[in-house]
Amino acid sequence: MFQQGVSKATWFKQLQSTGLGFGFPEGGRGSFAGGNLKVVTINMRAGYLRKNGVPYSENAVLTEYFNRHHEPDGSEWFTVTTIVDDPQYLTMPFITSSSFKKEPDGSKWHPAPCEIDPPRN
Repeated sequence: MFQQGVSKATWFKQLQSTGLGFGFPEGGRGSFAGGNLKVVTINMRAGYLRKNGVPYSENAVLTEYFNRHHEPDGSEWFTVTTIVDDPQYLTMPFITSSSFKKEPDGSKWHPAPCEIDPPRN
């Protein structure tokens, strides 16, 4: 079995919000009971950061932050921030962040079964 990497996860609590919004232990938009999750992955096999060909080496370190936070308007958000450090291919850390807003109910979610394409002759 081929291994993609070795990850170690730790919970951290934010003691004070600085309003930075990045979700790092030094600050962020707030925390929830139990804290936020930080995952560090090492020993990954080499690959590409994006389809445009930006590579990363087997020595890259991937750090991910998973944060749930509340905004002043009462909305709830889940933010995933990823940081790739790789001095072999990157001159600075490669940072991406995605945020997801919690909907109040399932009224906007309308799942449908997958359609099977008819066989081609």
